[in-house]
Amino acid sequence: MTPQCFIVNECLALLKQADMPPIKKLRIEIQLIQMKRLLLRNDFPAESCEDILREMLSELRRVGKGEHDADTVSTLIRYMGRFVNMPKCQR
Repeated sequence: MTPQCFIVNECLALLKQADMPPIKKLRIEIQLIQMKRLLLRNDFPAESCEDILREMLSELRRVGKGEHDADTVSTLIRYMGRFVNMPKCQR
């Protein structure tokens, strides 16, 4: 498993412990699982996405400490969107 997959796994673990509404947790969890699926593809540029993953991990650590608001979910979804669109940008 790649270092990027380990970061996504850590994000999933932090999300599981987070105190936030279930629908928001589910939305983020689905996106994280989709990201992990992308990372497991051979043609995905995993090395170029590490900064985005570290930013997400940082945000999820804040969430785990209870330091989140309505903008946190939007910020996480924006990071995830950048990640998912990365293969299109690399072609």
